[in-house]
Amino acid sequence: MDTNSIGFIFKEVKPDAEQEVEVSDFFDNVPSANDWSIAEAYMCLLLEAIFADDIVAPAEQEYMKALVKRCKTFAGMSENELARINMTVMERRTERPDCVKEACMALPPGMHKTIFAHAIDIVLADGEMHPRERDFLDNLMQTMDISPETARNIMQVIFDKNRF
Repeated sequence: MDTNSIGFIFKEVKPDAEQEVEVSDFFDNVPSANDWSIAEAYMCLLLEAIFADDIVAPAEQEYMKALVKRCKTFAGMSENELARINMTVMERRTERPDCVKEACMALPPGMHKTIFAHAIDIVLADGEMHPRERDFLDNLMQTMDISPETARNIMQVIFDKNRF
């Protein structure tokens, strides 16, 4: 998929002359299994859910923007910081075929179920689940070591939530 034709979810913003301390600076002290920060890994997996079917539906973009605004991992980050994270993730997606595995390894296991639920919400945002989206979710479930029973429970809650 040509991500240049899709564009970024968070457009690059030019930094102010005097930049304040970014929330992501606090994540620098959290150990990671690789060079991914928690925020980068989280955004990578959300973007992978959006790009799974090679179609970026407006509903998926809106879900992503709303999630980033309310998610504690991204809370307080400036538009500049979100744009930098977005650019880093997009570059790594292009350069690293195992970016999903790398991102999963960088996240604390306690975040896996939550991110899995958000990924399901994203793929269902446009009202349908493409076979490639299903494959992405299956791969994500295995990579995050989420049991099939737990995955089914999460999916059922998301399906029920989206029905009403």
